Amino acid sequence: IPQLIGEGESRIVLARSRLAEAPEFSYCPAIPFAGAVIRFRSETNLDVDAESLVWDFGDGATAIGLEVVHWYHAPGTYSIRHFVHEGIESEQLKDLVIAVADWATITGMNEEANQVIISVGRQHGVDIGDRFGLLANAAAGDEPSADLEVIELIDEDSAACRILQSTATLASGSKLLPVFDSDKPPCFGSP
Repeated sequence: IPQLIGEGESRIVLARSRLAEAPEFSYCPAIPFAGAVIRFRSETNLDVDAESLVWDFGDGATAIGLEVVHWYHAPGTYSIRHFVHEGIESEQLKDLVIAVADWATITGMNEEANQVIISVGRQHGVDIGDRFGLLANAAAGDEPSADLEVIELIDEDSAACRILQSTATLASGSKLLPVFDSDKPPCFGSP
């Protein structure tokens, strides 16, 4: 509500910007890692179109919308900017730095049971049925040479996987990428 302050010729009009209260945004999993899909959701209660909500992920990529997905190709620290862009004006909503962990790795093997232990668990948003692929040359965009499925969450940091198929030799230290499943529901409910 505009408010007049002062008397006479000089008056100051104070008005609160409709964007004065910066909304939060959330992302999951809580501890993202390289190669994994990360879901971002704006928690704005501003009256703006989803097409006005812009995301800058700090790695050169951007997206538009209320809920978006992104994945980082390398571990590191990234500054995410979330802002409203309407016409020629932009206003920052939230700036947040996230740490993206290294890719999942095989930490143990049980060849008789056709299983491996991997270095990610509940804290990375991993769940039963999630799939991982072994990439011999991820930078070149190779197709996965192994298909692993999570069958048990051992603790916060590790999970057991069944080897569904493999055309490569699996070994401790092998790097894995999550296989994106577009049918999997988001890790937080829709607004």
